[in-house]
Amino acid sequence: MRARHPAAGPLLCAAITLSCALACALAPAHAGPTRLALVIGNDAAPAAEVELPPLLHAERDARRLRDALVRHGRFPAEGVELVVGGGRAAVLAAAERLVARHRAVRAQVGEQVPTLFALFFTGHGLRGALLTRDGPLDGSDLGRIFTAVDATVSFGLFDACHSGAFDAETLRVKGIAPTPGFNPAAALPTELLGNAGTLWLSSSQPDEVSYEDPAVGSLFTHYFIEAFTAAERDGPGVDVDAMWRYARRRTVAHAARFGRRQTPVRHITRLESSGPLLMSFPSARRARLVLDGPLSGPFVLRMADGALVERVDKRAGEPLEVPVFPGRLQIGPPGGRPWWTVELAPGDRLALGQTPPAAPPGIASETIAPMGGDPTARLVRARAAASWHMGAGYGFAGRPATGLGPWHRIALAAHRVDGGLGLGLRAGYGRRAHAFSAWQATVDAPFAAIEAGWGLIAGRWRFDLLLGAELEYARVDYSDRSRAVLAPGADLNLRAWTRLWGVGWALRGGVRVGWTEGLAIDDTARRLHLGPAVGLEALWP
Repeated sequence: MRARHPAAGPLLCAAITLSCALACALAPAHAGPTRLALVIGNDAAPAAEVELPPLLHAERDARRLRDALVRHGRFPAEGVELVVGGGRAAVLAAAERLVARHRAVRAQVGEQVPTLFALFFTGHGLRGALLTRDGPLDGSDLGRIFTAVDATVSFGLFDACHSGAFDAETLRVKGIAPTPGFNPAAALPTELLGNAGTLWLSSSQPDEVSYEDPAVGSLFTHYFIEAFTAAERDGPGVDVDAMWRYARRRTVAHAARFGRRQTPVRHITRLESSGPLLMSFPSARRARLVLDGPLSGPFVLRMADGALVERVDKRAGEPLEVPVFPGRLQIGPPGGRPWWTVELAPGDRLALGQTPPAAPPGIASETIAPMGGDPTARLVRARAAASWHMGAGYGFAGRPATGLGPWHRIALAAHRVDGGLGLGLRAGYGRRAHAFSAWQATVDAPFAAIEAGWGLIAGRWRFDLLLGAELEYARVDYSDRSRAVLAPGADLNLRAWTRLWGVGWALRGGVRVGWTEGLAIDDTARRLHLGPAVGLEALWP
């Protein structure tokens, strides 16, 4: 694994537009991925001119790398071919499947969508070849693979050479003596190395060996996998330059702790674009795009300045909601313009269509004027906003027949919502009359309550889980006397809230716990009561 280290420049520019993503996990139907990868891992030490000990973790590292590509790199699982412990024929067959898949994707999304092909190898390398179980892959084999896939951007990571390994005591080289391993700058065809949009990473210098640690596996591959989530982020993603710096620094330091030297290198040819080449997207998608019901057809979404491109197929009828990354979002049909371009903040919800959707409480809507796009369509952006809502409602609180307190109550309410946070105040009154054969009583019970909780926005609905505390003043009038009781209580409610006919309607249901006395004149023992609680409120605005 070695390569010369020419000046890289700011490198890794996004589009190389690693627009290449079409992760396409967002809609029921989608075009195939434009991020493709071939991951090869081989522990075996086939017969060679020098004695090579079997590796411990190359095949395991290949599986970990495949998982990181799918989970964090937005490589669809069907776009990643994994060959572990296989021979040369198995590798070439996997490459042919990727070539066929790439052609099918091109037929669906068009030639203008950039694509990325990444090849990863971890195993033995010797004198310009990567060793598989039954034969070597030389530079001409790899050149044919990259040429046949014909991606916009070609990326290779080679963690292979005449390998060293850790034993229980120190770092040592196994085999006869270090000999030249795989150096992409020397082994790959000249025309491939000269192509624009190529990047090769090697695990060590031409005069060094690459090491494997029984605890972590191949050093450079281990730290490159770790970089998917640990390297410095650029917006929603991690660019290859940051991953390279992270993996190189830690590989050098790890080998140096055992008195050994391993220095990864890179070879770059004309990566041209305006931003970083993003390889990993470990951040959460914290904004959402809603395609209006009447809309139909394919839509291409470009995120992170074109570093991630996805396609969704929208069927006429129900709205389609798609999670997206905050930042600049471009929306358009496959094949070119018109495009809409907007900026989204975390928590924003963008609706594209003719009819602006009703916004739930805690969300403010605004019609925005995007750059470009179909002028007859509307873009409505919804974002978290603080607001007060006043209203009135009815509530039912289940209580024992012999307990103090009314079942039916009316109340005035004031609620404040700020994004997900919800606070509320309620004050109301309930009345209950009892008539028995020997006596009768009337209970008048004003109350005040405070509640707080957290809400979840789902379309035009808002769902709040609320915990409240209340104090009820129950005055009981008998035929010849009266008494007053302060009755504390608490409740846990789930509230569903939406707007209809210009009014906010909140339906709640949960449980109430109250601490009060009995209804009989001499029943002053305190009891804990548990019962259902439901309510309906109308709120303005």
